[in-house]
Amino acid sequence: PLDPNGPLFMQDFIKEPSIIQFLCERVKQSPKFEKQLRDIIDLSKSDTSAATAAANAITILVRAGALFHGTDLQGIRIPGADLSGGQFDSAQLQGADLRGANFTRSWLRQADLTHTKLEGVRFGELPYLKEENEVTACAYSPDGTSFVTAMREGDRGIIHIYNATTWTRMKTLNVREVGFDFFSATWSFVKSIAFSPDSRRIVTGSCDGTVRVWDCVKGWELLDMREGYNSCVAFSPCGKRVATACALENARVWDADTGVPVFTMDSTGDISSIKYSPDGNRVVLGYGNGTIRFWDALTGESGAVWNTPFEAVYCLAYAPDGQRLASGHDGGVVQLWDTLSGDAGLVLYGDGTPVSRIAFSPDGRWAGTSSGDPTVRLWDVGDGTLVSIFPGHTDVISDIAFSPDGRRLATAGRDTFVRLWDVDSSEVGVRWPDPTDGGLRVIFTVHGCLIFSKGESYGSLRLWNPLTGAVQATIQNSLGFAHIFAISPDGSSFVTEEYSTFQLWDCQSGEAGLTVEAPRGRVWNFVYSPCGRWILSTSTCSVELWDLQYPEKTKTIASFEPVTEENHVCIAFSPTMATTELRIAVAVWPRQLDLYDLTTGDHLKGVWLFHHAKPHSLAFSPDGQQLAVGTEKDSIVLWSHTMEEEPSVRLEGHNGGVCCVAYSSCGNWLASGSEDRTVRIWCRRQQPAEDGDDEAESWSCATVVRGFFEGLQSVSWNPYAPLEFVTQSQDEAIRIWRISVGSGNGGGGGDVGEGCITVYLVWGSNLRQLCVEGLRFEDAKGLSPVYEKLLLQRGAVRAITPAAAAAAEDDAAGNDTE
Repeated sequence: PLDPNGPLFMQDFIKEPSIIQFLCERVKQSPKFEKQLRDIIDLSKSDTSAATAAANAITILVRAGALFHGTDLQGIRIPGADLSGGQFDSAQLQGADLRGANFTRSWLRQADLTHTKLEGVRFGELPYLKEENEVTACAYSPDGTSFVTAMREGDRGIIHIYNATTWTRMKTLNVREVGFDFFSATWSFVKSIAFSPDSRRIVTGSCDGTVRVWDCVKGWELLDMREGYNSCVAFSPCGKRVATACALENARVWDADTGVPVFTMDSTGDISSIKYSPDGNRVVLGYGNGTIRFWDALTGESGAVWNTPFEAVYCLAYAPDGQRLASGHDGGVVQLWDTLSGDAGLVLYGDGTPVSRIAFSPDGRWAGTSSGDPTVRLWDVGDGTLVSIFPGHTDVISDIAFSPDGRRLATAGRDTFVRLWDVDSSEVGVRWPDPTDGGLRVIFTVHGCLIFSKGESYGSLRLWNPLTGAVQATIQNSLGFAHIFAISPDGSSFVTEEYSTFQLWDCQSGEAGLTVEAPRGRVWNFVYSPCGRWILSTSTCSVELWDLQYPEKTKTIASFEPVTEENHVCIAFSPTMATTELRIAVAVWPRQLDLYDLTTGDHLKGVWLFHHAKPHSLAFSPDGQQLAVGTEKDSIVLWSHTMEEEPSVRLEGHNGGVCCVAYSSCGNWLASGSEDRTVRIWCRRQQPAEDGDDEAESWSCATVVRGFFEGLQSVSWNPYAPLEFVTQSQDEAIRIWRISVGSGNGGGGGDVGEGCITVYLVWGSNLRQLCVEGLRFEDAKGLSPVYEKLLLQRGAVRAITPAAAAAAEDDAAGNDTE
């Protein structure tokens, strides 16, 4: 590979995916080859002739899953490299030549790009639009100059029209409420929107049954037509007619100038979608009974009827050339049809939820689809290949639209965001399979860290090496693993639950062990004792203690009213290994936080919770003398073992419910994960108390770890590697982190304040989104204003200019700086 006359130096492999893939396999098989590729990257720092080879080398390494966390890459020359999906946490890239590089979905948290060359760089997306409320529909104008969004504001609707070049808002249209009553509810927000061919008008269909035609230039309402509940709309290619359909009534074609009905198409069931063929000769309807029906667009005569094999049709889309029709169905299925023959073609299988939207790119090569999860899938309709997945929304996607030039894909979501994706970058940066896609549970054992995930086949689990991402073992059982709730502390067994029955499994053999029927309804949660002998479970109305040595001796620790959305149950074992000292904590909202003796089941102490926030999580300190409770009201409260009426410490700072808390093995650190998609690391310090009492305890936030794409689900510390912890978020992403403490603190606590420690990513799974939180790009050359705005939106930072510093001072003083 170091031969300057070899193909790696002389040929650009980046656009040769077959060669890249072949060399990726070689990297996985040969550590020596990986080192040679890294040497080439280092060589480019001093030898300009090695730039092509270095770009090839780093592209191969990124595709092979090599990690560059904290790597010194200062001054490297890798123009045009494909770094999509690469992991560069805290990487040093100062002064590097990154011109034309593709950073789609790359992990660049806390990376340093100061003084880099960034001309032509791509990040796979553009800055997002943030609306005030849920976005229900969106569309590009055919001439590409305008972009329209429809929002839901309570029960009414608002339409915004943007300049698609500058993304400045040009017009706001208010949708009047007409009081249409459907099951005692009124809604006037827009569910469907379409542009006229001349880009001057839009037609909107609302939930209250109104169909309106608007003048986009003047912002006027031109026509108001009544159709029916949840109307869907389409403009004819000639612009002279509008087709409308509703969920419970007939479909109609209207005169777009006068609003007079031209003809009615009799309904044979609930209509979900209506489209014009690109030549304007036919109108096609999709029905809830699984049929697709065609009508003559001029006369209204009924035409062909297709019966789909996937039952209900949720959406339809024509390819621009009119030769393909796509129908979306249950189970994430998209069926492609040949419109000339009526034959069913390729089937695209998505995420398993109903397909809500389909859009073809203007050249007909791609199809974008959305369904029940907050992602959009990009497909190659020629061979049915899944090209890319666009994550980023936090709620269901309402609508999708390609720009007329085909380079952008817009997605509108209930999370109030409109995101803009670079389709060109996605074509190069194909989403390669993530080995731990679908992580389920992670645990630290005496053997290190074990990560369990769903297997590729039914009833299988996979065990992963957390440092390399390699599969260590596969557990297979024909009975399946419905829910995995807890893993034993030594990693030898795990417990699952299905239909009020919990099952023990052997991690090595995959064989089923003890089976126990829950006595009081479905089991909601499991916790192993530190010694692995006991399991604590919560059901609908009780907490049970199971002795795995004597399973017949099941003990009911607590009984309460059936669990509902209003109440909640949290459980925890104290960490003491001596069984005579082991205690159990049970928090039942809105009742009490109680401590029980493990051996006798006796109630020891308790405190009423009704005047405190609902508990989300519990954790004992290593010495068992303190109990941390994460609450739904953004805080962590610390109770001493004496269980006074008021907690001894309250930690504030999160902006969402605290879903998980964990103490480090030394007890001086506390990690808390929240719905606000952050982890806070708290440090304990002791201060001399007044009046000769014992030392007083105080805690401070040492740092905030950002860059999570969903709320946190679990966090735990590695007892065998100091200051290392693992997190799992609600998107099932698992990440292992390491803390570096500043000089003088020694890692044992001490006087550590916020910003005094640094948290590095060691390894992560499901890093499928662009992450630039904390990235620095001071004095980067050639970075376009659009991408600069994107980076700042996503949490990147740059040097404060004197003008910006003065503006910030004025803001702080209350002056108007606009």
